[in-house]
Amino acid sequence: MRAAQGLMGAHPLEIVPDVPAMGADSLRILIEGSPDGFLVHDMTGRILDVNDRFCRDLGYSRAELTGLTVDEISCGRAPAANARLWAAAVPGAAATLSQIVVRKDRTTYPAEVRLACQMVAGRKLFMAFVRNLGFPASPRVTSPGISTRDRAREAQSVHGKLRAVMDSADDVIAFQDRLGRCLMLNRSAEALAGLPRGEILGRNAIEIFGDAIGMRLRAGEEQVLSTGICSVTEEVFRVDGGERIFLITRSPHRNERGEIDGLVSIARDVTDLRERARLVEARLTQANLSLEEEKLALSLRTAELGRQAGEDALTGIANRRRFDEALKRACLHAARTGQPLALAMVDVDFFKLYNDCYGHVRGDAALKRIADILADAARRPYDLAARYGGEEFMLLLPGTDQPRQLLEDIATELARARLPHAASPISPFVTMSCGCVVVTDPGAIAPADIIGESDKALYRAKKEGRDRVVVTRF
Repeated sequence: MRAAQGLMGAHPLEIVPDVPAMGADSLRILIEGSPDGFLVHDMTGRILDVNDRFCRDLGYSRAELTGLTVDEISCGRAPAANARLWAAAVPGAAATLSQIVVRKDRTTYPAEVRLACQMVAGRKLFMAFVRNLGFPASPRVTSPGISTRDRAREAQSVHGKLRAVMDSADDVIAFQDRLGRCLMLNRSAEALAGLPRGEILGRNAIEIFGDAIGMRLRAGEEQVLSTGICSVTEEVFRVDGGERIFLITRSPHRNERGEIDGLVSIARDVTDLRERARLVEARLTQANLSLEEEKLALSLRTAELGRQAGEDALTGIANRRRFDEALKRACLHAARTGQPLALAMVDVDFFKLYNDCYGHVRGDAALKRIADILADAARRPYDLAARYGGEEFMLLLPGTDQPRQLLEDIATELARARLPHAASPISPFVTMSCGCVVVTDPGAIAPADIIGESDKALYRAKKEGRDRVVVTRF
């Protein structure tokens, strides 16, 4: 016997690399008598030999294990880490490692692995003793100090604790076999079924809840049993005279051979959660409605402010700002289409004298009446009547080549209004002077020039005696 040095500082381990006086059979007897699992593997992790203890711990036969690798029966260390360890190992060195061993049924247990590296027939091999630190798959020799009665009492105690845990849960918990018969349940399940435990055990969902609900429950159970896939469904039960909504989670249960032998069902009462969610949703809907109402009110207010921003406060027709914007658009459209454009400038004759004679209140009323007459005349979608300032008004007539008749009709309508003007030197009633320019080539003139031309025509109307319409062409 000799002590081998640890791999990367690991603890030393006593190994028997070669004992001439001891035959192979004797060495096998020692290995098989070990209370720990034993295996031999090569540089790739391929398992070459095992003892019976290791086979029992993992649930494999010797032939099955010798066809696997260390990485296939463990998950505690990454394959890359194992490969680096084996490559760096020096013959005669040893190490003690922590590992998670995977049984054939895919359950696991923690283990302490004492690993030694040796050169055998020119090959670097690894011998490992694997100590099970958890609960072994197969029980070891039972201690003679524990009787069958003691073990029964211990099992009964564990069962009682398990039932106490289940009964303390608000959720409904039940275990059923493949036929849907209830084998175990908690108090919440008794309350849901409205039956004592003794009348539920051994019966399926149809026998407990009746055909209507029971058949739906059995269909859900059969789906899990046939597919092995967990499911979540909803069901409505009548509890204490009212309807309650339960969320049911079903999971397959497998035996030690990995076969599905039943299922675990857990049902949670989500009625109150759904009601709270409904209230929250209703409040959110109401909040959204209020928000939409506020958005609509804001939109209407914005539109109103936009309208007011382009409206003359006294007369209600377009103001100077809106007129300037409309004239620019009309000029661009006329230049693009080649259509004519007419612009008339209207001035109330001797309006200062009117204000001096009748006062500003009646003067404002007169301006409103004239604005109404102009607005009535601007009937087409692109026509625009605007107050330009003081007693001056503008009438924009896109696409108009012969505006005179319309302007004469406006003068006639004002005459019919018979607004008294005792201070006027030309008429006992309010009159107007109008200068209009018709632009036949809009692309050759700017908006400011069009206004200038209409102003010149208005000047002519005033110079020629007022109370008249002058139309010029440009």
